[in-house]
Amino acid sequence: MGSSWRRTEAFDTIDFAAISLAEVLDRIVDPIIGFNIANPGFRALFARPDMPNGLTDAARPIQAAMLGRIETMISDRAPALPSDGRRRTALVSIQIFQAMGPLVLVANSIERPAMIAELKKALHGYLAPVIGA
Repeated sequence: MGSSWRRTEAFDTIDFAAISLAEVLDRIVDPIIGFNIANPGFRALFARPDMPNGLTDAARPIQAAMLGRIETMISDRAPALPSDGRRRTALVSIQIFQAMGPLVLVANSIERPAMIAELKKALHGYLAPVIGA
């Protein structure tokens, strides 16, 4: 996962309804974590709630695109879920990712795979009842 990762790479060409939730998480979480490891400044820019207005404005399109992609994945897997439920589920999923992200990123190379697995377990536990395993 080099710095050439595009924010859409984790979502491109995936039929979310055709694969298991575990595979969805592998295909989304791993590239995003890889990008954040390769680009440590991006994580700070993306996740900080207290950014100055100029930086908030710069990060807003990235955050909106990520939210939209997660909502689309949720819609693909749970088409009967109302749009407000999709949005809420996407927002909570992103918050779980952002909350656990620092644990993953500061873990040493031996511990990091275990921390990534814990992140995926948390996301799976939250998402499975809503969008299916």
